[in-house]
Amino acid sequence: MTTEIHRADPQLRRVALRVIGAAALAALLALIAFRHWLDRTAETVPADAFLHTIRRTIGISSIACGLCVLVLAACAARLGRRVIAHRRWPLPSARVLRDTPVRSGNEAIAFGRLLGVAAIALVIASLAFGVLGWRCFAP
Repeated sequence: MTTEIHRADPQLRRVALRVIGAAALAALLALIAFRHWLDRTAETVPADAFLHTIRRTIGISSIACGLCVLVLAACAARLGRRVIAHRRWPLPSARVLRDTPVRSGNEAIAFGRLLGVAAIALVIASLAFGVLGWRCFAP
């Protein structure tokens, strides 16, 4: 029996590498800027105000992270529903980074359900981030 292969898109691979490289550079620059801000703030602000500022920063970051995870959960749920509807993974219209064996029928449905379970876990994680962020604002 021959396995059907969904062929890779070389242009998508190049774009993905550029985006990942730019994101890694942006994260490194953000880390350096945060470290500089933290050092400067620790030296110039009284201890109580500094603690309040750090708690607030952690709260905002946690809530923002929770929102990002919630968007990821929505994407996983939508993708899972589409996989189940098409009974195929990867989807026929998908562009993939590498040659991928096609899953169809019950195997694709099981993968679609797994994506649904992952979406539920991501929603729970998103809520946890939100609660953590909210609690950082509480006195």
